[in-house]
Amino acid sequence: MTRLLLILGLALGGCAAREDFVVHDGPDARPKDLGAVGLVGATALSALPGALAEDDPFFEGLFIGNVTHSGGFLFEETEGEGSPVRSKEYTFAAQDTYTETASEWLDGAFAEELDRAGLSWVRLEAPPEAIPLPARRKVRGSSEQDGTDNVNLPRFTLEPAPLPAGHALGEGVEAYVVPLIVVYYSHNGGWFVGQRKGCGGGARLRVFWTVYDAATGRVVSWRDVETRSIHNYINQPNGAQLDDFLIETEGKFEDELHKHLVP
Repeated sequence: MTRLLLILGLALGGCAAREDFVVHDGPDARPKDLGAVGLVGATALSALPGALAEDDPFFEGLFIGNVTHSGGFLFEETEGEGSPVRSKEYTFAAQDTYTETASEWLDGAFAEELDRAGLSWVRLEAPPEAIPLPARRKVRGSSEQDGTDNVNLPRFTLEPAPLPAGHALGEGVEAYVVPLIVVYYSHNGGWFVGQRKGCGGGARLRVFWTVYDAATGRVVSWRDVETRSIHNYINQPNGAQLDDFLIETEGKFEDELHKHLVP
């Protein structure tokens, strides 16, 4: 019976593939206005010092890898109150593989846009400790996306911090572009933490990028973009389908990047 309810819940409560959406964005300034650009290699936000409070990237909303939901669903008791529905068990895999894949893809996506705009740019490699940790704030209230979304609740916003005095991400450029991978994951059908119902298999990514003035370290512009893919009737995707879901989300992000990095 539990298995039947799970299948019915996924079929009725799931949602089809949706458009990408921008979580938040800052001042509307572009790297092309600043001269030569230094593109810092894509870094996982979870790798920045202080990013993880409990060293659990999935529950803290900073996961990269594949998620397998299993065991049905449950209500957890937290401090005497029933917490929202979630899958009973989660299995995590391919974290290193997905981190490498996401980094290579994102580096290529940013490079393509800078080339397309005819900008002068160089690739920079900066250690995670050199990149300022964005400020993270919990979003109060609900969102129209809540219910059967493929992300853990509560949602949160990110805002960039300026580069510290004496920063040294690179030399010979007027602007730094710093992309951070917030999440990049695929999954089978199940319940994400805090959602009211389950969803089918899919994928999700979130990228936060900041443009800095290289001379002063001040934030010039930034953008925070999430894209997702959810498929109602594919609850146990195979490896090729998981790749398809990720490629779909990447394509949606690339459309957004093209519109806003160098319009």
